[in-house]
Amino acid sequence: MQEDLLMMLTLLASFHRNLYTRTRPVAARKEINYQRFTILSYLKLFPEHSMKKLSRLLGVSSSSLSIIIDSLKKEGLVVRKTDPDDRRRVLLELTPKGKEALEKIKEPIIGALKIWTGRIKREDLYELERAVSVVNRIFLDNPVSPEGNIALRRPVAY
Repeated sequence: MQEDLLMMLTLLASFHRNLYTRTRPVAARKEINYQRFTILSYLKLFPEHSMKKLSRLLGVSSSSLSIIIDSLKKEGLVVRKTDPDDRRRVLLELTPKGKEALEKIKEPIIGALKIWTGRIKREDLYELERAVSVVNRIFLDNPVSPEGNIALRRPVAY
């Protein structure tokens, strides 16, 4: 079962990357590559993430992420804020300009999704949505430890 899940997750990641790549001509005009698109998307889904947490979610080093965040900040797409509860923590947040850039990039991607999913039966779309929801719960309920290992808290009910 775990091998099947790994294969499905690999295919889902490939699908996401392929979807972005096929809409790349539009994305290139907006100068947001796949990695920057992914970072902006995460920050929209999970506002006010710390650098440390975002680097773990993306599987990149804090120093690599910092370089990208610096460029996004310079372009006015992201701001760094000090966590009011812990002044040592730096939180990242999309600016209105960052949200706007993300929306412009998402338009062609959503257009492609409409075409691709138009070929899928409604029942299959519901099944896909349910599967993604389960994966999302697993992901959010089981954070990555500081050593980079997944710290399983509890089994996820299907």
